[in-house]
Amino acid sequence: YLTAAKELRERNLTNKSQAAAAGGMLAYLSPSMMFEFMSILLDKKAVSEHDFKINFVFTDMNTTCMVQLKSGAMLVFENVTSKEAELTITCPKNALLYLMQGNKEGAMSAMKIEGNQELFDLICDNLNEFSVGKMADFNIIEP
Repeated sequence: YLTAAKELRERNLTNKSQAAAAGGMLAYLSPSMMFEFMSILLDKKAVSEHDFKINFVFTDMNTTCMVQLKSGAMLVFENVTSKEAELTITCPKNALLYLMQGNKEGAMSAMKIEGNQELFDLICDNLNEFSVGKMADFNIIEP
């Protein structure tokens, strides 16, 4: 209500600098929250027939996560590793930002990847992209 009233008085004043700065908040997410974000980006139909596990070891946080891709769903388990994992990735937590931004080369340079490289490629190739931190520029009241 108040945003609409302000828009009527002053027009749509989307603050572009605030929107750009909002993307920096991703660096403060926990690993499990980053994986949850990636699960939103993941093309579920493209990976629906795959079932595998990946161990992530975060060197800067002294913690682990096990990610299981099953029937198109990405399941995340903190402080867990699996002996059945087909891939183990060792990296600092912020290396996940490369994946979230669709920068496969940057991610590969920051990560030590052991195991089936094709699974890493499968995830990277099937993450949808959208502009992180871009504030919507639309009117609430006036078209």
